Amino acid sequence: MKISVNSINTYLEKPLKTQEMADILERTEVEVEDILYANQLDDKIIVARVAEVRQHPNADKLKLAKVETDAGTLDIVCGAPNIAKNIKVALAQVGTTLPSGDVIGEAMLRGEKSQGMLCSAMELGWGDDHSGIIELDPNLPIGTSLCDIVKNTDIIDIK
Repeated sequence: MKISVNSINTYLEKPLKTQEMADILERTEVEVEDILYANQLDDKIIVARVAEVRQHPNADKLKLAKVETDAGTLDIVCGAPNIAKNIKVALAQVGTTLPSGDVIGEAMLRGEKSQGMLCSAMELGWGDDHSGIIELDPNLPIGTSLCDIVKNTDIIDIK
């Protein structure tokens, strides 16, 4: 049976860390089979809105996007087939560390500047799908960190 550490902590006066909770459970003769640590996102991954999309002049499969954030507009080079004007997306800003450990920097791609990266589910550690970027709820406020929206929790798997 899998139990959420955050769910159990809502019933406790003093929240426990994941390993502490697992240790206490084992002391009560409950066998802990595994601890599944949540994939914590960098707080620099934010909600952004695609304001404009046009074809990359030097690449058939790439697009140039103007992406609106709470701090201004950024130029992003994107190869996702589902990029479209006015969708809300997950933007990894310059300096973001992805769950894979990759750090996003400003880059020149085929002669065009890219000031971040629009993320697929795979890049966020949410699955294996990298066929396109994640399209977020259109009602989410621009500039909100995904950490504030997605509440990942560690899971303790008990026998």
